Amino acid sequence: MKWENKGLIYRPDGKNGWDDNTFIAPLPLQVDENTLRIYGTVRDKEGAGRLSYIEVDANNPKIIKKTIDKPLVDIGRPGMFDDNGVVAVGLLPLKDEIRIYYAGYTLGTKVRHFDFTGLAISKDGGLTFKKYSEIPICDRIEGEELTRAIQMVLYENGIYRAYYVGGSGFVQGKTKAISQYDLRYMESKDGIHFPNVVGKTVIPIEKGCYRVGKPYIVKENGIYKMFYSDGGDDGALYRLAYAESPDGLEWTKKDLNLPLSEKGWDSQMAEYPSFIRVNGKAYLFYNGNNYGYDGFGYAELIEE
Repeated sequence: MKWENKGLIYRPDGKNGWDDNTFIAPLPLQVDENTLRIYGTVRDKEGAGRLSYIEVDANNPKIIKKTIDKPLVDIGRPGMFDDNGVVAVGLLPLKDEIRIYYAGYTLGTKVRHFDFTGLAISKDGGLTFKKYSEIPICDRIEGEELTRAIQMVLYENGIYRAYYVGGSGFVQGKTKAISQYDLRYMESKDGIHFPNVVGKTVIPIEKGCYRVGKPYIVKENGIYKMFYSDGGDDGALYRLAYAESPDGLEWTKKDLNLPLSEKGWDSQMAEYPSFIRVNGKAYLFYNGNNYGYDGFGYAELIEE
């Protein structure tokens, strides 16, 4: 693959109070021939995330057509599993509804945070969403006591195929404790009720790498293609990664060939990718330095 880095697209400006910074994990949905709606999570000054979206020109995503002034999905009420953040990570368009799977965050005292899976559902084509429940659809289980967050769901042959991050510990980085997790797989008949057992590990952590997650998977010409993130301590930060699979279970890592920029918003780290083809073009949306604090940008595929 050969990419052309197109630069930053959007950073919230804080004018509404809840959208001070960041646009985490951009998730594109093609609305019509000329429009992409990109869902993501923005943060307030305290760091709590809420679901939002922008609409951009499908032929030139730097042209912003629309932003919104109220959260699409807000944080939970005090004490709920998502009272300190609703971070959208998985977009699933279905025949009669659109689902967004999100990581709900709760702050801890002896550990930094907990995150488990929430679900928001739209019945109007993705313009509004309602939380399915105030409790997680995937909560803690033995072996996944601190993290159990669905990141991507594919609906194939009547089965919901879920890829999620699972973990039960933190490791001490150079400046802060970092949650440790890898990428796992499980199935469901309805995409809402999942087995309470640890799933199959599909992308494990390796030496020097503490976390693997945020996959975005497309199937092209019979091959599953996964764009994802991995990272180590504060020195290694996050980086973009890529793998292919014949069945969605056994994955072979390959070179994405998208280096960091020499300077600017993605010069230190890159993470949380998504991929879409539209009007003969192929885009990779992603976040950059400081976990997307400055917003998100994109690269265009210019050679397969």
